[in-house]
Amino acid sequence: MGKPALFLAAVYTGLVINSISPLYMVLGSAGGSAELVFLLRAVWAVLFLITAIINLTYGMGLYKQGDLPALRIFSRTIKWGLVPFWVLHFVVSAISIGLAAAAERSIFFATAFFIGGSYLILLTSSFYTLCYIFLLQKEKKVPRFECLCHLALQLCFVLDLIGLILLLRRSFGPEAEQANDAGIGLKYPVLFVHGAGFRDTIMGLNYWGRIPEYLQRRGIPVYFGGTDAWGSIESNGKILKEKIGAILRENNAGKINIIAHSRGGLESRYLITALQMDHAVASLTTISTPHRGVRAMNMALWFPLWLYRGVSFFVNGVCKIAGDKTPDFFTSSRDLSEKHCGAFNKKYPDNERVYYQSYASKLKYFFGDLPFIFTYVLLRLTDGDNDGLCPIESAKWGDFKGIITTGGIAGISHAGIVDSYRINYGRIDIRELYLRIVKELAARGL
Repeated sequence: MGKPALFLAAVYTGLVINSISPLYMVLGSAGGSAELVFLLRAVWAVLFLITAIINLTYGMGLYKQGDLPALRIFSRTIKWGLVPFWVLHFVVSAISIGLAAAAERSIFFATAFFIGGSYLILLTSSFYTLCYIFLLQKEKKVPRFECLCHLALQLCFVLDLIGLILLLRRSFGPEAEQANDAGIGLKYPVLFVHGAGFRDTIMGLNYWGRIPEYLQRRGIPVYFGGTDAWGSIESNGKILKEKIGAILRENNAGKINIIAHSRGGLESRYLITALQMDHAVASLTTISTPHRGVRAMNMALWFPLWLYRGVSFFVNGVCKIAGDKTPDFFTSSRDLSEKHCGAFNKKYPDNERVYYQSYASKLKYFFGDLPFIFTYVLLRLTDGDNDGLCPIESAKWGDFKGIITTGGIAGISHAGIVDSYRINYGRIDIRELYLRIVKELAARGL
C-alpha cells in the first residue's frame, strides 16, 4: 500500500493517543500523566506532519506524471481507509468533551482541539483527490464548473466522501495506446506471482502497481497466481499448480512464463521441481527473490517456539479474514532464513527444461524508502547490500540480469521494484523494465 499506508498508520496512531485523554480525565493528573499525554500528542503531531508532507509530495508527483489511475486508487484508499477512523474519532472526542464538562474544566481547549484536528485530517486526507480533480480539469475530462464543485465538496465533512463516490462512478481511464509494441510476439502468457505478506489485490490496490495494465494494453495476456499472503511454500505451490491448469485450459497455450517477486520465486521453483510442472512452465523470472535466504531471518529461529507460535496464531487469524485459504505464518516466515533456503536449494534443483533468470533491486541508503529504514540497516549489517528485505547476493539465480537501482542517493526498494508506489525513479520507468523482460522472453521464442 506504500505511502498511503504510512498516512493511515499515522492517523490511527493519533486516534490511540487521543483515546488516552478520557482515561487521564478519570484518573486525574497524578503521576505526571498530563505531561505524558502532551508528549505523546507532540510526537504524533511530528509523525502526522512528516507523513502528510510525504504524501502531498507524492500526490503532486503523480499529478505531474499525469497518472490518473494511481491518483484514483490512492484517493479511494485514503478516504475509505478513514471511514472507521471517523466513527471512532467522533465517539472518543465526544467522551472527552463530556468528561471535561462533567469535571467542570474548561472545555474550550478540548473542543478547539477536536474541531481543528478533525478539519486538518480532513484536508490532508483529500490531497490525492484534489490532485485527481486538478488533473481531470487539466486534461479537460470534466467541465470547469463541475471541477469547482468537486473541489468544494472535498473541503466539507461527509461531502468529501460523497464527492469521491460521484467521481469514482465515472470512468476516466487511459485510452488504449497504439501498439508500436504490437510485434512483441510473446508465445506464452505471463503469470505474476506475488511475495509474502500480500495478496494480488488489497483494498483495490494491485500488488504489481501499473505493470499488468501496461502490458495488457500491449496485447500481452496477464494472469495472477492467487496465492495466500502467508501460505507455506508447499501450499502456495499447490495453488499455483491449480491456477496454471486453469490458465492452460482457458488459453490453450501449452505453457506460461512466470514473473515472481520475493518469496513468490521460491514458490514457483517448488512448483516446477517438486510438483513436476516443468512441462507447463517455459520460463521463471525472479525479482528480488531471496534464493539463498536472509541471514537476518536466522534470528527468527532463536525465538521460543511458544512465542513464535502465539504470534503465528494471531497473524493466521487476520490472514484468514483477509481471504487466505491456508495461512501458515510460522512455516512461511521461517522458510526465508538462510538455513531453510540452503536445504530448499539442495532438495529442489532447477529443471533444465525451464529458463531461469533473475533481477535484484537495491536501496543505496537507509533513508531511500522510509518503510524499510530499520530492515535495511539490519540487512546491511548481516547480509550486505539489499533493497530493504532481500540481499542482492541472495537474489542472484540462473541467468542474473543485473541490479536495478537509481543513479542518485535513494535507490529502489523491495516495494518499489514492483511499482507499489506507482512512480518513476528519475529516468527509470519500472513498467518499462517488465516490458523489456517480456520482449527478451519473446526474442527467446518463449
